[in-house]
Parts: sequence; C-alpha cells; structure tokens
Amino acid sequence: KVIIDFILSVIFALLIGIELNNRLQKEGRTNGFGTDRTFTFIAILGYILYSISPTNLAPYLVGFSVLGLLLTSYYILRVRTENRYGMTSVILALVIYTLPVFIITQPRWFSLLVIVILMTFSEIKPQLKAFSTKIFGDEFLTLSKFLVITGVILPLVPDREFVPLVPVSPHKLWLAIVVISSISYVSYVVRKYLFPNAGLMLSGILGGLYSSTATVFILARKSKVIPGDRYEYAAAIIAANTMMFLRIWIITLFFNRDVAEMAAPIFLAVFAVGATISIVFYRKKYINRTPILPVEVIEKNPLELWVALSFAVLYVVFSVITSFAISTFGNEGLHILSYVVGFSDINPFVISLFQTHSALTVSMLAIATINAVAGNTILNGVYAIVMTLQEIKKPLIIGYGLLTVTILTMSAILFL
Repeated sequence: KVIIDFILSVIFALLIGIELNNRLQKEGRTNGFGTDRTFTFIAILGYILYSISPTNLAPYLVGFSVLGLLLTSYYILRVRTENRYGMTSVILALVIYTLPVFIITQPRWFSLLVIVILMTFSEIKPQLKAFSTKIFGDEFLTLSKFLVITGVILPLVPDREFVPLVPVSPHKLWLAIVVISSISYVSYVVRKYLFPNAGLMLSGILGGLYSSTATVFILARKSKVIPGDRYEYAAAIIAANTMMFLRIWIITLFFNRDVAEMAAPIFLAVFAVGATISIVFYRKKYINRTPILPVEVIEKNPLELWVALSFAVLYVVFSVITSFAISTFGNEGLHILSYVVGFSDINPFVISLFQTHSALTVSMLAIATINAVAGNTILNGVYAIVMTLQEIKKPLIIGYGLLTVTILTMSAILFL
C-alpha cells in the first residue's frame, strides 16, 4: 500500500503539473510557476514529511508553513514585477502538497474524483470566463434569493398542519417547491448558458427535464414555423417525454425510496423504449438537410416567484382533492384521480402524494404514480399529434403508441 500511495501521489501531481503547464503555453506565458517537475517535487515533499510522523504531524505542518511562506513571497514578487494577481498556480501548489495525505487517508475513488476536478478546473479557465459573462445580474440575484430561502428559511418553517382540511405543512410544501425548482433550474441553466445554440434533439432532452408537456407543446408548434426533418422533430418530442420518466423517478427516489424501487422496472423499461425510439428516429433524419435554427423550449426561469406560487397552489389543491377521493371512493378513487391528474402538471400531485399520504401502501403509491405518468404521456402525445405538421404525425403516432403500450403492459405485469 505504501508504494502504491507514493506512486499515485507522484503521478497525480505530475498530471496536474502537465495540465497547468499546457495552459500556460496556450496563454503564451513561459515564466509561470507550477511546471510538472515542481508539482511532482512538492507532492514528494508532502509524502515524505507526512510519512516521517503521521501521528503528531509536526514535520508535515512545518513543511506546509515553509512552502506557504515561499509561495507568498513568490506571489508578492510577481505582483510587483508583472502586475498579475492570479493565484491559480499558488493554490494548486498548496493542494498538491496536501494531496499525498488525501490519497493515503481517503478511498481511491474519492481521490480520483478530486484529481479529475482539479485537472478540469485548471484547464477550463477560458470557458469559465465566457460562461460567467453570459450570466446576467438578475439571474444571480434570483439564485441568491433561492439559496437563502432554501438554506436559511426552509429549516425554520414549521412542520405541522395548520388547516384541518388541508393535509399540508408549510415545511413539506416548501420542500416540494425546492426539489422541483432545483431540477428545473439545472436544466434551465444548462440549456440557456452552456448550450445556447442547441439543436432540436438536445433542446428536447433538456426541455424534458424542465417540463415535458411545455417542451412537447413548443416543439410541436415550432414544427409549423421552423422547417426541419420530420424524424428529427419526432425524435426531439419523444426525447422530451422520455426525460419526464427520468425526472419523475428521481422525484420518487427522493421522497419515497420504496416506491422508487418498486416502480423502477417500469420506469427503466419505458425510458429504454423512449430512448430507443428517439435514437432510431434521429438516425433516420436526412443528412443533407438545411440546418435548423436553435429552438428555445425553456422560456421562463423556474426560480421566478410566480412559478413557485403556481406550483404551491397546485400542490395544495391536489393534496385536498386526493384526500377527498381516498376518503370518499377508496383505492378506486385514487386510481381514477391519478389518471385524470396526468392530464395536468403531475409534479405537484406526485410529491403531495408521497408527503401527505404516506399511510398508503407502497403498491398503491406506485400504481398512482405510474397512472399519472401514463396519463401525462397520453396528453403529450395528443398535443404533439394534433399540433404538428401532417408529415410528422405518423412517426409520433408510432412513438407514443409504443410508449403507452409499454407503460400499460409493464403496469399490468407488476401490479395485476
């Protein structure tokens, strides 16, 4: 183990040094600190001083202090002579010194993950700068408010019900908003800032994580305005619906692991079918075609106040309706309601089901979730088939037919 830890420390330090050296050469700087040999020597020094006394750490800490003083002197001298204030190489040198201790004390996979992150961020400086310039001030303000509300206010919100007829506590309500908004916001940022010129297929995938129904609606409508290959449009629409299966399963896994495990075969099967259909359609598109302009499918920031308010209203409404259906009609009432809810926004229904009706059996919760997914898939299919061009209808009928049959067949196998 000792020799393996030493070799890994040397190799990882060398790789990071090479990566940083390549970036300096791309920037035309030949006198920068932090070459491959320098980082390798720093890693060896850290490994030796830690190995001398791994219990009291006195030699290791003395070496860290001396290295810190040398790096501080180098940084001050560089600022005075070159008027450059960047600290990437200095910080990396300190990280490299601590790297052997990290490799010795932590699991291999975690050490490898840290190395990959270090190499990535030491290389993508231009991309990060370009990305930061694209983010508007309003976006950061919105995100900052969301983080404050999530990290500060959420733990303080009371977790008890105040209205007898509404089986919802403020804490559960806000937790639901946080979870669904987080998933949508990741898709929103990736689509808008990392892939602003994404084609149809990627727009369908990212838009499906945001809102499959909205994405299907927009793509179907755009097909009449922006000319394109019928199979590419069909592939993007099916991909958007396929990502809905992934989003709902992630939500299920977060709120009720038992339901997620029971419903996993259905979600896996329908996701695999949807992905296969999308790939087949996408590969059937014409090669020599006119490129399609970027299609914007995520039009609103999911962290805006009105989005949270609309979700909260639907969440409370579905909680009340579900309680009434169960108390009045029993399990059959929940079955029918879950299908009907599928023709609207299923996110608040599914989350409210897990949070406010946890007394239901795992199979009942799983059946209701799958029913809602099936209903939403049928709704999306109707939207897509009715609103698209005539030439796109046939592949969409085939695609949504296969998705619907898969959901219903797998549900029958598992639950009947």
